[in-house]
Formats: sequence, structure tokens, C-alpha cells
Amino acid sequence: MVFESGRQDYAESPESYQSRPGALRILDQLPTAWGETKFLGGDPGQEASLVRRAGGRRFVGGISAVGAKTFQSPLNFLGGGQWLLEAVRELFSG
Repeated sequence: MVFESGRQDYAESPESYQSRPGALRILDQLPTAWGETKFLGGDPGQEASLVRRAGGRRFVGGISAVGAKTFQSPLNFLGGGQWLLEAVRELFSG
């Protein structure tokens, strides 16, 4: 969700998707167009984190070229109410 293109090929082959059903499920949920994109933080060439909106759904994502670290961001952009969170990491690592 951090890439600009609405179409991404994250895996090198269809078999890569088949061996990661959780990743495929998440990718199937990502919209191909965004109503809004906001930059949450990061440094050029190092990392970036964004929040994107499609309809009433929000997606928070990040990408990093540096070692593992914890990213923290206030979620006040969500507004009031209750929200369901699903955390996903390393869809296609190593």
C-alpha cells in the first residue's frame, strides 16, 4: 500500500502467492485507487510510512531500507469511534 501503482507484483511467481495465503488475502483487500494519502513520517532513502483512505477504510503502511525498528504514530486521523485493526508484516520477506 505504500507504492504508487495500483498493480504490483510482489512475488516472483504464482507459486509464491500460493505458498503465502495470508499475504494473498491482504493483497486482495487493497484498493486499486485511493481517495486520500497522508505522509506520517520517514526519511528519504531510509523509510516511509503512510496512511491511505479508500471509502471508509484506512490503511497504514510502511516500508524500510534499514534494520528492524519500531515505528510509532498517533492515530488521531481516525477520528472518534471504534476501529478494527489487523496488523500485517513481512508479506514477502526472504
